[in-house]
Amino acid sequence: MLSEEQVDAFVTRYVKDGHVVAVGTNQLGELFLKKLGLVCEQNHWNIEIIPTSTGQIATAKTFHLPLTTLNEREVDIAFEFVDQADSDYNFIKRFSTSLIRDKMIAQSAGELITILSQKEFVEHIHGRMPVEISSFGWKRTLLLLERVGRVDYQKYVNEPEKTESGHYLVELDMDPSLSLEDIDTQARLIPGVLETGLFLGSADRLVLVGEKEISVKSRLENTE
Repeated sequence: MLSEEQVDAFVTRYVKDGHVVAVGTNQLGELFLKKLGLVCEQNHWNIEIIPTSTGQIATAKTFHLPLTTLNEREVDIAFEFVDQADSDYNFIKRFSTSLIRDKMIAQSAGELITILSQKEFVEHIHGRMPVEISSFGWKRTLLLLERVGRVDYQKYVNEPEKTESGHYLVELDMDPSLSLEDIDTQARLIPGVLETGLFLGSADRLVLVGEKEISVKSRLENTE
């Protein structure tokens, strides 16, 4: 989706010396962190990282980026690479290694930059939704998730993929007759459901990457 030059441009545009930075859990997030490490090295920036995955810890150490935690610091700026977003600054993230960690970072961040393809800026978020669930009684939790969408049980003949936190990551096709708010609320009311991939009203900026240009939609006064 993104070229290395575009990732480099995001780093230099939004990250400042002295920031505490967090990046969501996925492969693009790790690429972003590598670019951030190079920029910090070249400019002698003092940046702290709150890592959200073991891969990010390794990358940060490679580039000598100091690590901290949410227990010690607040996040100045966070970056998420996502799959769909709408004009209400809702978005969905389908490729995550820990939805719980991603949600905690989104809630903590002073500013959340959400990056996606221009084609995925949609009127209504739809399709697949990931859900992080407890491994205890996980098959029962899958059955209860039918309240908000359709589960493809053939994917889960064996145990589901594990998250960074040791939980299971499953997905369902969202019921189009329900609002995003109802889907998120009803899913999280199910015992065993820990988080969903829906981030409602969470984005501060939407960075839309087109084939030839990049545009930014912002709820903040500074729209750069």
